[in-house]
Amino acid sequence: GGILEVIMIWGFAILAGFLLLVILALAVRHLIGWLASRRPEGKNALNMWEIFLRWISTAKRLLISFLTRLHQRRQEDQGAGYHYAMLLRWGSHCGLPHLPEETPLEYGSRLLQCFPILKKDIEVIIDLFNETVYGVIDPEIKQLTVARLAMRRLKSPRIWPARLKTWFLSPDV
Repeated sequence: GGILEVIMIWGFAILAGFLLLVILALAVRHLIGWLASRRPEGKNALNMWEIFLRWISTAKRLLISFLTRLHQRRQEDQGAGYHYAMLLRWGSHCGLPHLPEETPLEYGSRLLQCFPILKKDIEVIIDLFNETVYGVIDPEIKQLTVARLAMRRLKSPRIWPARLKTWFLSPDV
């Protein structure tokens, strides 16, 4: 049963990746066709050079926008509430959304039932949140760094098979 499960998970992942590539290729083809279409007011169609320059200009604007947002995001205050919100988002993406009646500890224990390997990381984030919100203790920089590293481990690709498992085999918790 274990090998079949792994084969199914990887098969679904490869199929999803292939489907994403096909959709991306169709979108690019449609975009090029749209860019090469006639201009309004009866002007001639764009030549390939103009299409290429427009594409470069758009890519440049998107890159600058992305870098600006990334820089602003790093400058924002990413306290304990931010890390707990990211944990809630991560859990929701894993197929385990936070229930309104759950406390942070209850939600953490529900996550731990599906991801016991992440016990330390989930507990770090929840403890920091509880200390900050309920204990009214400002977090130290070291604690925030540990929480940031814990979130990075939660998002690690080696956790993805377990996350896929929770999507397809919904736990009864």
